Amino acid sequence: MNFEEKHCPHCGALLVENASFCPYCESVLIEKRPAEMPKPKRRRRITAAILLTAVLLVTLTAVGFANRGKIIDAQGAELTYETDGQTFHLALSFESQGGAPFFGQPLFTVEVREDQVRGQVSSSRVFVDNGGGVDKKNEFLALVDHYEVTTTPCDGITLLQIDETCIPTNSNAAIEAIPSYHTEQLKEGEGDVIWTIYHKNGDTLRLRHTVKITRVPVVTLMSGPDSVFDERFNESVRLLGTIFEESEKAEALIGFIAAERAGIEARTADIAEEDKPAIYICGLGNWGTTNHLMTAQDYVSFRVANVKNVVSDLGAPGAQPIEAEKFVALGEDMDAMIFDAAAVKNIKPLYAEDPTMFDTCRAWREGEAYLQLAYNAYYTNYEIALINTWFAAKTAYPDRFEDVDMTEVTDRVTTAFLGKPLAEEIYACPNSFGGYQKIDTAAFFVGTQG
Repeated sequence: MNFEEKHCPHCGALLVENASFCPYCESVLIEKRPAEMPKPKRRRRITAAILLTAVLLVTLTAVGFANRGKIIDAQGAELTYETDGQTFHLALSFESQGGAPFFGQPLFTVEVREDQVRGQVSSSRVFVDNGGGVDKKNEFLALVDHYEVTTTPCDGITLLQIDETCIPTNSNAAIEAIPSYHTEQLKEGEGDVIWTIYHKNGDTLRLRHTVKITRVPVVTLMSGPDSVFDERFNESVRLLGTIFEESEKAEALIGFIAAERAGIEARTADIAEEDKPAIYICGLGNWGTTNHLMTAQDYVSFRVANVKNVVSDLGAPGAQPIEAEKFVALGEDMDAMIFDAAAVKNIKPLYAEDPTMFDTCRAWREGEAYLQLAYNAYYTNYEIALINTWFAAKTAYPDRFEDVDMTEVTDRVTTAFLGKPLAEEIYACPNSFGGYQKIDTAAFFVGTQG
């Protein structure tokens, strides 16, 4: 292959193909061209746009900060806020407060039963005064745009939640929230209730206080079907004696009950079955108050007093209603009727509709109707069960219990159970109707007496 020889135009030396300079005379062999200047860009217009954008951002940021206002975080249950020449003192409290000056309550302890997993806490309230004893609730609320109430978790678990918030109309609190506790996962702990109040001028106020959940041991007491005469009642009394370190008092009460029972049984033990009067007990409390059809075939006071119960063929033990037809059928067998005082309010309107409702009862026609105090109606008073037993015995066997005064019995028993005589106080209660008595069948359920 033939190559065309190339020589340096300056010194004539032989060059290699495509040489850009001569290695002998160091002459540059390529053609030099003038450098072209780059075309000018529109920098002025772009720079102006950037500057305008920056100015707008600064302006908007300044306006945003101006509208945002200041944030006042008390990190506690009280703060003082000043605006437009006014001074407001804010206080968080779980308690109602009578009037300004108000105080903050940073911690509220809730004692919860061991078996309770949820429930409501006392309301969290925001109170406002001027710091000097003048209530400023309305003036403060006029400045508020909105508010929110939140809670903090405990160990990552939700312990509290807000069920409701409101501006109360019947309280001097400015705002109110109702928190509740939920302890399914966490038995004890603390959680904050945080109030954030946003004002129309952009200011934000923040207060907080703490709810502490603690557990209270639960003791279950039982009495059994025989009430105050049941051995399970004695066991419960002994347990209370152990808990409160009053075992001596517990044994004294158990001994007192046994002695009272023995005193009743001693007077009636020799009565033959055919000599026992048949008595109908009616109106016994059972998950509330009842009427004349509520009775019990195993009524323990009758059993202790050796009294014949006119009801004897029910399918189950305990207090239960009988049919009106059965009540009518038993009427001629009733030597006496004892009404429980708790049932009077329910019997009275029935009697007003039908004044003949008891006419089938021989005891009613013969005036052998009596009133005892309520032992079990929304509440259970074991001392009353014992007193009622004395009254049942006195009603059935007036000759054998002629010396027994029910006021003295009531005072004696309440002193043993409750530490002081209470007959006068108990008999004065409206629903006691004057205490143990033989009632006037013509008037008791009529007018204001019954």
